[in-house]
Amino acid sequence: MAGLSTDTEDTAAVLALGECPCVARILPNGVRSTLMADGTRIRVLRCVTGSDGRETPIALLPANGRIHNLMLRACGGQIVRFTGRPRLWMPSAGRPVLAFTVTNLSLEDTSEARMLRAGSDQ
Repeated sequence: MAGLSTDTEDTAAVLALGECPCVARILPNGVRSTLMADGTRIRVLRCVTGSDGRETPIALLPANGRIHNLMLRACGGQIVRFTGRPRLWMPSAGRPVLAFTVTNLSLEDTSEARMLRAGSDQ
């Protein structure tokens, strides 16, 4: 899609994709908690997803309590396979981020994740 506009209507149209399956890698310090506008504290996974050698930063937000509980077990370096609805999310500080409201999630351990956990145990 060449020539994407920054107009709100165009952005909303681009993001109105419904649910999309995706694969991403959790950043080493990517497991965070944040406070939502309504005062609810949730777990957010900061990840990167890529194609053609380029990595795109994304945030994963839980759609329900079951997904939130799965995110509590996440750690940096893991691979995340998820299904979610894309949207622009404005964290409390910073610029808008491409985020996914996650409705299905599975975590895969990697050697990087095991090394990061072993380093934090010392």
